[in-house]
Amino acid sequence: MDKEYFENCVRLYEKTVFHIAVNYCKSYHDAEDITQEVFLRFYNKIKQPPNVEQAKFLLIRMAVNISINHTRSAWKTKVIQSDNDELLDKLYNGGKAESKRSAEVLSAVRELPVKYRSVVYLYYYEDMQIGEISRVIKIKETTVQTQLYRAREILRKKLGEVPK
Repeated sequence: MDKEYFENCVRLYEKTVFHIAVNYCKSYHDAEDITQEVFLRFYNKIKQPPNVEQAKFLLIRMAVNISINHTRSAWKTKVIQSDNDELLDKLYNGGKAESKRSAEVLSAVRELPVKYRSVVYLYYYEDMQIGEISRVIKIKETTVQTQLYRAREILRKKLGEVPK
């Protein structure tokens, strides 16, 4: 793989890969490790460089897979995770000052089960379409739609809003 092409991919997608990893494992250090692993695998296994959009898809898919495997590992099931609020605030709001309401929404999103939190993150924070999320997570589009719907319902209940 061309070094310049690889460096460009890292520059373009490092934050996205890192955010996906944090979203799954809720740990800054684990997310850093996962991000490195994703780019190492990408560099070592991809012989023919794909176009930029394909590279984004591959990197997101790899980040999801590696993050899932990491959270399911025997080591992670034995370790107590601390919820790093400062890190997660930066993940979801880019480190910007937030209103009381957005802080409540952020807190509610963080409490969602990972399958809902993942689709919410990819849909709202990475601006991915339902079809793209479906291909990345390898679930049907209708399942993505259902998970988004259920996540919204859970959020409405937690935030005290009347469902539409």
